[in-house]
Amino acid sequence: MLEIQLAAWYSALAQRVEALEDGLDLACQALGKLVAEIEPTAAGPVAAKLRAFDSASIDVAAVAAAKEVDELVQADRKPAAAKLYRELANVIWDDAHRAIDAWGLAPGAAKNGLARLIAARRRRDFLRDLAKTAP
Repeated sequence: MLEIQLAAWYSALAQRVEALEDGLDLACQALGKLVAEIEPTAAGPVAAKLRAFDSASIDVAAVAAAKEVDELVQADRKPAAAKLYRELANVIWDDAHRAIDAWGLAPGAAKNGLARLIAARRRRDFLRDLAKTAP
């Protein structure tokens, strides 16, 4: 019964992540084209933020954060893993504990899913911050 519930929870999480990724991928592709058009000497806070945007570093940081959760789980430090998961995924405690409890069923999928969610959220946050900066 627990495995069925966990499978349903992972499926819902995967759908949520894919929806975030689809929208953010399109936005970041458009952003990349915009960055290519900006002259290196363009002034202003928006131009500076666009030049500083680095999608690859977001992915690397997301994978490192998910790996840290995985290492905590592997070290049987589940309370610390749940706390970090909660902070990274922005979920309630119950969801964080469920995710950590299920982590051992498919650790690779769990780590990959968390990394994708973290990267999507960081891209979203960048775009929100950029929108606030625009005149």
